[in-house]
Amino acid sequence: MGFECCLVQVVGDVAKREDLESYVNKGLHKFGRLDVLMAPFLAYSISKAALDHMIRNVAMDVAKDGVRANCVSPGMIYTEIFKRVGTLPAAKVSYETVTKLAATTHPMGRCGNVHEAAKAIAFLASEDASFITGETLRVDGGAAVYQSKIVHHDENELV
Repeated sequence: MGFECCLVQVVGDVAKREDLESYVNKGLHKFGRLDVLMAPFLAYSISKAALDHMIRNVAMDVAKDGVRANCVSPGMIYTEIFKRVGTLPAAKVSYETVTKLAATTHPMGRCGNVHEAAKAIAFLASEDASFITGETLRVDGGAAVYQSKIVHHDENELV
């Protein structure tokens, strides 16, 4: 079975329904079908990876001036905003359901709290971290090691 990679150039505004329909129609006309791969939380995951790589580059740029650049990458942190918004509003998943999910997808079995994240930030800003630069400190209760389990949850199981 072969794999053929082809592109169709489309120009327009992705915020406009008619432009999106045009994209789909052009692809269908040229290829007879559309195959789209979109992982859950893709944009969020990409932004976390981008931040990790950005901090490494910033660290290289500012080290000569004696400046350290580090990043804290929090997991699910209990805040009032998080409680109001939740993490899966499109799926209408409640905050309580998300915190139950955190118990199963975080090795530490819970969401973090703001004090834990703040202490990590204070450490990186302190003299105790004077030889640390270009690092991303995960304050996520081990969620990064469970990432595949988080991504593969069926949204229907959460409702």
